[in-house]
Amino acid sequence: MRAAKQADHNVKLLQDLVPLNALSRERFGEIAEKIAIEVVKSGRILFRKGERDDRTIYLLEGTLEFIDENAKPVGVIAAGSEDSLQPIRNRQPRPVTARVKKKAVIAWIDSRLLDAYLTWDQFNTAEVVEHEADDTGDWMSRLLKIDAFSSLPPATLQGLLMRMKPYPVQQGDKVISQGEEGEYFYTIHEGRCQVTRREDDGTNRVLAELGEGDSFGEEALVSEVQRNATITMLTDGQLMRLAKQDFNELLKKQRLRYVDYKTATKMVDEGAVWLDVRTPDEYGRGSFEDSVNLPLASLRNEIPELVFNTSYIICCDSRQCSDSAAFVLSHKGFDVYVLKGGVSTHLPEGQVAASDQSTSSSAESAEKPAQAESDMPADNRTEALRQEDASLQEQNESLEAQLATERSALARMSGQIEKMRSELEDASQQNVQLNARISEHTELERS
Repeated sequence: MRAAKQADHNVKLLQDLVPLNALSRERFGEIAEKIAIEVVKSGRILFRKGERDDRTIYLLEGTLEFIDENAKPVGVIAAGSEDSLQPIRNRQPRPVTARVKKKAVIAWIDSRLLDAYLTWDQFNTAEVVEHEADDTGDWMSRLLKIDAFSSLPPATLQGLLMRMKPYPVQQGDKVISQGEEGEYFYTIHEGRCQVTRREDDGTNRVLAELGEGDSFGEEALVSEVQRNATITMLTDGQLMRLAKQDFNELLKKQRLRYVDYKTATKMVDEGAVWLDVRTPDEYGRGSFEDSVNLPLASLRNEIPELVFNTSYIICCDSRQCSDSAAFVLSHKGFDVYVLKGGVSTHLPEGQVAASDQSTSSSAESAEKPAQAESDMPADNRTEALRQEDASLQEQNESLEAQLATERSALARMSGQIEKMRSELEDASQQNVQLNARISEHTELERS
């Protein structure tokens, strides 16, 4: 495909397209600058059946044909027809494959951006118009690229557009301070900031650096606890912020899904994974079988270790940590649920974590009753405790090594799967092109 260019010379044609024709002149002028025009050669695939490309596509010139999974034509659309005024087979995932039958010119726009403009135009309040004059540039497009907002429905996105406020900042400004109450959720549209935490010895530990497209401040709002870190601007910039009440209404309720223990266990039986976000010490005192321990404090750094096509049941004892973890992971695109009630509530009586159970019992020790600790001399008891401690440390190191190996294997497997998917897609495209050539050759022979 030729590189996309802006559609300045096609304004009149674009104005007749549905639903662009429903926009006000002012709003259409803004969105027209974001519509891409492309020339597509004959025989090229525009989109494939089953794809999710989040694009609204129109045919301006040429002819398209729709084909099924066997490369058999199931429909045709020509530019200039009534059908060409509508988005091309706009359902997601795509219901059919679209192939260019005659050299075509298409126009396309991000479907989420179009939905946002349509909703924005219908409400068109003075509060929203104020954002338009803000010097952040195309802030609406940036808003859609932020993980926290990318999958929100149009109506919810409209509420965000109306309620988020510009918040200009300068280098050195402290946006939030550790220990204070959480009042706002922030997104970064311009600039960079640093995340630090004050340790018990009074030193400040640098945790992360955030840039454009990142968001912060959600943990204190989700869990309703004090800020656990300080955010300081490294450069001048522009933030957008959402008040706590609006955050709870528009984001928290949209993102958090809760399940009871019975439903959760059924989901785990079907392939979901328990994700325990308590501290290692809490996890060691008792946990669900086959659960994964990923403390909330290290969650963001460990996200690359998680698998996208897996559902996770988030659990802890207070539910506040679970809410925060689920909120963060859902923004990153993971399928997550929060367990109702604490882990300890649902553990069988007397159950302890596998790491706390001794694996050194043998047939010999089973046949021979262990000597009661109270009957052992003090020196022997001390030595026995030392040996037990050493044994537990050895088991812990072995388990950590095993975990590291399994994580590495999982990462390699994920890479292989992605490679195979890419190769399968290439093979499928080659197959479609081959079938197209066979069809063309057959038609030539018949003629």
